[in-house]
Amino acid sequence: MRITRNAIVNLVGPLLQIGVGLITIPMYLAAIGEVRYGVLAVAWILTGHFGLFELGMGRATAYSIARSQTSEATVREEILSTALFLSGMLGAIGSLVFIVVVYYAYGVVFTVGNVIESEVIPALTWIALTIPIATLSSVGRGVLQGLECFVALNILETTTVVLSQTAPLAAAWYVDAQLANLVVANLAARTVCLIVMFAIIRRKLPVRRVPVPSLVRARALLAFGGWVSLSSAITPLLTPLD
Repeated sequence: MRITRNAIVNLVGPLLQIGVGLITIPMYLAAIGEVRYGVLAVAWILTGHFGLFELGMGRATAYSIARSQTSEATVREEILSTALFLSGMLGAIGSLVFIVVVYYAYGVVFTVGNVIESEVIPALTWIALTIPIATLSSVGRGVLQGLECFVALNILETTTVVLSQTAPLAAAWYVDAQLANLVVANLAARTVCLIVMFAIIRRKLPVRRVPVPSLVRARALLAFGGWVSLSSAITPLLTPLD
């Protein structure tokens, strides 16, 4: 029964998120126009690919937390602090690489019309900050998965999708439709949801202290996460080759 409930919850959550996207896309096109929405869509796709900098840390955290359920609290504290340190560092590296890549690619690989050209670079700089938010969120998601808190996780993820989709719309309607304003609104929504996520984790997984990240835990997380990332990167390539 527990497995059935968790499976249903994990199915309903993504379906609701797809529904939110289908509802908001026409609103975006009407509020900010096709060109601005196209730039945002491409930028979000790029940041999704830069999520590879997470190096499977979310799944590694879920696996480690699940295995440590019967261990002492200090073990879970070490796993959490080490995973957060690694994901924050990887997210910062991802942001820097993203900025270098898009600054080089803009004007060489892709361009936009003169109408919004001055808006693109500031917006892309703000978008780079979503990468550390994404890597830290992945660790939080892994903790909740390891604790089997699927209801809380799906409610939180659906709320994140709703807020991150509607906050830029609200900014376009009530502030200004410039790209930087839309990205900042999206970033603010994701940051608030990240804070709420770790508030939930704080209740589900009480942490008495914040230990120094463990080198042993870091090696274990990177080893597991590395194989997960490798398989995630190779599988999409093998499918068309087949």
